[in-house]
Amino acid sequence: MYSDDEPPGTRFLLFPQAPFLEGSGEPELVEVSSLPGTVGPGQSNERMYAVNPIGKPTNYGADDPTGAGMYLPPWRGPIVEEALPDEDGNFDHIDPSDPAFEAAHLFGSAHFALDVWEGYFGRPIPWHFARDFDKLELSILPSMDNALIGWGFLETGGTGEHGGEYRPYSLNFDIIAHEIGHAIIYSEVGIPSPEAVSGEYYGFHESAADMAALLASLHFGSVVEELMENTRGNLYTMNRLIPGALLADSRLGIRKLREL
Repeated sequence: MYSDDEPPGTRFLLFPQAPFLEGSGEPELVEVSSLPGTVGPGQSNERMYAVNPIGKPTNYGADDPTGAGMYLPPWRGPIVEEALPDEDGNFDHIDPSDPAFEAAHLFGSAHFALDVWEGYFGRPIPWHFARDFDKLELSILPSMDNALIGWGFLETGGTGEHGGEYRPYSLNFDIIAHEIGHAIIYSEVGIPSPEAVSGEYYGFHESAADMAALLASLHFGSVVEELMENTRGNLYTMNRLIPGALLADSRLGIRKLREL
């Protein structure tokens, strides 16, 4: 993703494919564009920060439990203990079995996906909510069977539909990159007025976010290697980039956009 003459970035371990899916492998070492030492504890930099709340009553975007309107960040309650960078400022030392890994993976995935598309654009992509929030809050809410982007937040839940096994969406790069795709579209294309939104618009948004995730996933070396090994360059054959195969297990494209 980066040329040899670029400075090193901050290292994370990310799963190219969610670890609970058949055929998934070990997490892959990646570098995000933030220089080592610039990502703080719990994973935070000038663009985003990750939290794993304890006792959060409902998802962002819903009615505020206090009756104050829409429920929006920041979360000010207790959180799962934050991960600390190593002496070099990296986070690749966090084992997937560590409770702190989930937030680290969420942050690393969102940062990596944004890096990919800012590389294509050749410039920073501002947040669509920049008038109200400087940073994107990356939040984990296990009770929510969904993942969604909204005004100042990207929140991931999980599912227990597979034999009672809980599968967190925070460990699914495709889902996180899909939500970052929505944020990029809102920023670059704009946010329509509620009266102007149509079914076709939602279809455009979901398909564009799917493509944003798909192309971001091709920046994992293991994904490209697997793709070329399985297809021998013929992308018309069955492979992980075919939307039907990609969507079957990752839940991309089945979530309805939430009103901002």
